[in-house]
Amino acid sequence: MKTFFYFLIFLVILVLCGSWSPWVHFNLDFGTVLGLNKPENISGLQVYSLNGSIDVFVDDVKIGKATKDSPLIYDRIVPGKRRIKLIRSDLPTGLKYWVYSNTVEFIRSTSVVVSFNLGPTERVSEGQLIYTVPKKDPNANNKVRLNFKFEGFSVSIDGSPFLDVSSNFFETVFNTNTQKRFRVTKLGYEPIEFVLLPSTQEERSKLDNFDLVVDIILMQKILPVENL
Repeated sequence: MKTFFYFLIFLVILVLCGSWSPWVHFNLDFGTVLGLNKPENISGLQVYSLNGSIDVFVDDVKIGKATKDSPLIYDRIVPGKRRIKLIRSDLPTGLKYWVYSNTVEFIRSTSVVVSFNLGPTERVSEGQLIYTVPKKDPNANNKVRLNFKFEGFSVSIDGSPFLDVSSNFFETVFNTNTQKRFRVTKLGYEPIEFVLLPSTQEERSKLDNFDLVVDIILMQKILPVENL
């Protein structure tokens, strides 16, 4: 009962603040933080909290904390499959929020980038996990793949008309000459917008042999307080 009470308070505060989608106010250029300068045999992890304080674990070992004002930049991860876990840590005693957990392949000389707003449940959380995968064919075009847990959404790139996607993923080619701005929308969910690829040509060129994967979680829109 107490947990439900805290949850209602959380919803009321967010509705009153009128800023349910932090992406509008926290527009990250993920390309500038992909960390492609790492030593050859080391990988990195960069965690950005869009709300509150987040404890960060890799393979169940706590490596640090990320806050809205201070991201966690950690560049000492051995390449290979690692489990990332994020736990909201600035909550009243007895109140627990949704825990994000995912396993990803860390590639040497690159960083995995995670950005999240953790809420009481996955339904009211949002964020994305960005990582690189080696291209199978070095001569093929680079690709970006957006992954979702649901089917049916719309995506726009660099202000292009929205393209409706009926599956749970979207894939497109890119070149390393320019950055790409993605905007994703779905009926009943808050939209997100983000920039991929580094801001300088020197950094973008380091992605020539990689594809990018973005795992996305959208936040469901909350009913007005009077309708609860």
